[in-house]
Amino acid sequence: MIVVDYYLIRKTQLNVSALYDEHGEFRFKGGWNIRAFAAIAVGSVFSSILPVYGPSGYGAKLGPYSRFIGVAVAGVLYFALSGGRSRLAARTAATEAPEATQA
Repeated sequence: MIVVDYYLIRKTQLNVSALYDEHGEFRFKGGWNIRAFAAIAVGSVFSSILPVYGPSGYGAKLGPYSRFIGVAVAGVLYFALSGGRSRLAARTAATEAPEATQA
C-alpha cells in the first residue's frame, strides 16, 4: 500500500509537516486506514488462504507466486478504493478552484 500510495496516488509529492500533525491528512478514522486494511485483507486471501484451502490447481501452479499475486491484488484494490486520488490532491483542487474563478 505504501508504494501504491506514494508513487501512483501522491505522485511522489509528500506533505512532510502533515506527517507530524495530529489532525493532518495522514490521520485516518480511528487511526486506521480502512481502505488499506480492506485491501490487505483481500490480498492475504490470495497469498495465504487460496494456496492451502483453494482449488488444487491454484496451489499447485500458482502457489510459489502467491505472495506476488497477493501484493498485486492488494495494490490494485487499494488504488481502486482510493479512487486514484489522495486527500491532499482533493483538498488542493478545492482550494485552487475558487482562485481560478476570481482571476
